[in-house]
This record gives sequence, C-alpha cells and structure tokens, in this order.
Amino acid sequence: MNDFQFETEELLSTLQTLLGLQEALIGTLEQERAALKAQSYTHLVEATEQKSAVCQQIEERLSALPAPVADLVEQVPAEARQNLDAHHTRLRALAREAKDLNAVNGKIVHRSQRSVRELIGVLNGHDAYALYGAEGTSARSPDNLGPAIANA
Repeated sequence: MNDFQFETEELLSTLQTLLGLQEALIGTLEQERAALKAQSYTHLVEATEQKSAVCQQIEERLSALPAPVADLVEQVPAEARQNLDAHHTRLRALAREAKDLNAVNGKIVHRSQRSVRELIGVLNGHDAYALYGAEGTSARSPDNLGPAIANA
C-alpha cells in the first residue's frame, strides 16, 4: 500500500467519523429544542453540555487535519474520489442542517429572554405594552405589534 492510498483511506475514515459527530450534533440540537419548548432547565443543561462536547470533538477532528476537508478531497484523484465526494456532500448537508437547527434554537432562546425581560418590566411597574411613547411615535417595533397593525 502506498502513502497516497493510506491518506485516502484515512480521509475516508475521518469523513465517516465527522458524519457520525454531525449526526450526534443534530440529535443533540433536537433534544435542546425539545427542552426549550418544554421549558425544562435540567434537560436544557444536559443538551447544552452534550452540544458543547460534540462541537469540541468536531473542532478537534477538523483542527487535526492538514487542510480543510474540501481541499483534501479535491487532492484525491477523480477515480478514487467517488466515496469521498459522497461523504463530503453528506457532511456539508448535515452541517447546514445543524446550523439551521441551532439558529431556530437561538430564536427560541431570544424570544424567551425577551418575554422574561417584559415580565420583569411589568413587575417593576413599567408599562411593557405601551404602543406610543411620549413623543407620539411607536414605542414598539412593527414585528412586536402583530401583522394587522404592522401592515396597516
């Protein structure tokens, strides 16, 4: 076996490992979303810790490579690249899915934080539902007013 074949097999193994880690990350992000929706602090902490651990494993695996995955796949001759291309395409798709799931979870967290801030404002005697400020201008952004008012 020559060095190039070993490197190709090692790259294939790395891609398979990264695929498994990305799938684990997606599962963890789905658990995180369920915990957010259920407002379960315990499950949210567990999911967040798992997400952090999986992300660290992915980062360690990628940083151990001599170049970005796409560059390494491109260096392999076309006749030996078919499996690598399929794995790399799947890896990119899973990475996009994980990014999208993480963005949705972030939006859920943001909305929850906003709701908590508004509730604290009400408890502190601030009028969280004022539509207009003292100058007569809108006190709230259009996305907070609802579609009927925002589109009027």
